[in-house]
Amino acid sequence: GVIRCFLSSGTADYTYGYPYPEFATGGGGFYTFSDGKQWRAGWHSRRYYDEQGNWLYSVPGYGLIQVLPDGTTDPDFDHKYTAPGRLTTIFEAPDGHFLFGCGGGTQYEGRPVGGLIRTLADASLDTTFNTTFLSWGRVFNYYFYPDGRMLAFGDFVAPEYPEDTVNVLRLLPDGSTDPSWPNINFRYEGAYFSGFGSIYDYLEIEPGKLIVVGEFDHVDGQPVGCMAVIDTSGNVLWDY
Repeated sequence: GVIRCFLSSGTADYTYGYPYPEFATGGGGFYTFSDGKQWRAGWHSRRYYDEQGNWLYSVPGYGLIQVLPDGTTDPDFDHKYTAPGRLTTIFEAPDGHFLFGCGGGTQYEGRPVGGLIRTLADASLDTTFNTTFLSWGRVFNYYFYPDGRMLAFGDFVAPEYPEDTVNVLRLLPDGSTDPSWPNINFRYEGAYFSGFGSIYDYLEIEPGKLIVVGEFDHVDGQPVGCMAVIDTSGNVLWDY
């Protein structure tokens, strides 16, 4: 779960509660609001009890729960059931929407969804935004264009790139995949393991020019270490 510690000493603040006994919490990203409430993504099991307080059974598969500033479950929140998949990362977009990475085939509020969903501020699904790619829930970061498009960094399998794993996708404002974005092949070719890479973060060093970092040491077959530079048109800038 989540604990709260004192910055001065690192010791635990035992006044901070837990969603237990209503939820047994699983790992995932979290987002804390200015009023102290918190969203927690992951794989949470909701527990049910009889009138005497004896545990009866649990229902796993809740991808998003909300807790109060004291760490206990918010009884007024519509906790989101997402089985068979889960939610992982939470990111607030510049326009006030929230983006959630979805691991495995999943659903949200009874609707099938892809590897990335967008919600309103109350966590209700934004049905105007729909993605078709799948992921392992590993959507690590985003770059936003002024016209509403975005780059998503993570591990994706998309119909537009058959039989390939993509680490950077460009999405149109409605969430659909922009097939004009090239598949830049990030791979890790280590001594004991080789496979597709991952991009964890980026830094925009000039307008439209991004340093990307992560678990990779080759880009399009060329050795680069774990850093490379791309632009927002889909080019690898080899002069860096």
